[in-house]
Amino acid sequence: MTNKAYKTHLDTLAELKDKVGQEIGLTEWVTIEQDRINDFATTTEDNQWIHINPEMSKQFSPYGAPIAHGFLVLSLAPKFSYETLTIGNVVMGVNYGCDKVRFPNATKVGAKLRGRVKVADYMDLPGGARYKMEITFELEGEEKPACVAIMVAQAHTGDEKQAAQVAKLNKMADAAAATTTSADGDGDEVLYAVKDNIASITLNRPDRYNGINQKLLQGLFKSFMKARDDDNVKVIVLSGNGKGFCAGADMGDFSQTGTGADVRNFLNTYYRTTLEMIMDTNKPTIAAIQGAAAGAGTGFALACDFRVMDESASFAFVFSNIGLVADNGAGWLLQRAVGYSKALEYCLEAQKIPAAECHQVGLTNKLVENGKALETAMEWANKLNTKAPLAIRAQKEILKFAVNNNLMDTFAEEAKHQGKLIESKDHKEGVEAFLSKRKPKFTGA
Repeated sequence: MTNKAYKTHLDTLAELKDKVGQEIGLTEWVTIEQDRINDFATTTEDNQWIHINPEMSKQFSPYGAPIAHGFLVLSLAPKFSYETLTIGNVVMGVNYGCDKVRFPNATKVGAKLRGRVKVADYMDLPGGARYKMEITFELEGEEKPACVAIMVAQAHTGDEKQAAQVAKLNKMADAAAATTTSADGDGDEVLYAVKDNIASITLNRPDRYNGINQKLLQGLFKSFMKARDDDNVKVIVLSGNGKGFCAGADMGDFSQTGTGADVRNFLNTYYRTTLEMIMDTNKPTIAAIQGAAAGAGTGFALACDFRVMDESASFAFVFSNIGLVADNGAGWLLQRAVGYSKALEYCLEAQKIPAAECHQVGLTNKLVENGKALETAMEWANKLNTKAPLAIRAQKEILKFAVNNNLMDTFAEEAKHQGKLIESKDHKEGVEAFLSKRKPKFTGA
């Protein structure tokens, strides 16, 4: 049984029949943070103290901390299914339902979950199929999982014309994640290249200032997923082709999303999954920002671990100018960077924030002369490339954990990771290199 994240791609729905009884994928770990629990409680109006009150939970709960509602855990089923299986000729669906479910273990705040998925059943239907997926929601460090569920899905392949159209769209989206060095502006919406253990992901709609549409979101998601799953990639650099980093949502595309419910579903389906993919990767991410990062584009820039800005670059949270609120995680990320009062000021005033001010308030790590953002980001990536991958991964996880936990719980998290790292080959190599006065050669083992 593998412990490395992977997924299965099938060209046709019929191929799924041969996978019955087989494991088809394993996701990366997802941290169950208090904010996620609070959002679920607000949405479902289930405000039990054991979920949302850390003080009472610490005092009265047998777990000593808030726990995630079981149905919150179960709500990750579509995400885990999507991350472990793609089918080329599916036109419509997939509709999820629950056949069986059991919750063997409680999921405490700060716990890490991942989904191990296998095909439990398959039945042909006219124009499609009905199948069942068994998802085991594994808990890091626990023998018993948080949940085991049998999910029911139904998919349709449509007629030959529809299937051909879907295959074409899937091919376009897959191409965005394919390795390429082209950046001439008339290729795919997102370009992907790997060199010297660094993945370069480039937003490539320069004629629209890299405005966000559905294809760009899909390409960005797949590119980060590819970089995450490639053991040869140690650092990821995100940039924009042309005069700007990202102008936010392409209003021509965004205005066609329909009703309020359609917009909400579009944001939750495409923007949220892409943002989560960027933030959940265990490798360092650097955004190289030239020109403007505006609207929803600010979310992708702030989701990266580090930012490098040209002197003439800027941030702009312009949502209030068109009667909207900051989305794509911008409000959450901005507030944690500059504090509540300053974040609200930027969102309500909706004015351009020059690069010098961004550097002053902590929105960017480095400020460089015009035209040097990407070059500087790549130089930084090369430096990070020499560090121990396991230690980088652990440090990212610890700092994310610390956001929603107290000092002593974070201390325990540090001790847990330190206990693992001290037995690693990289630690041994680091000590030997230090004593020998040479540069270490880390392997990630």
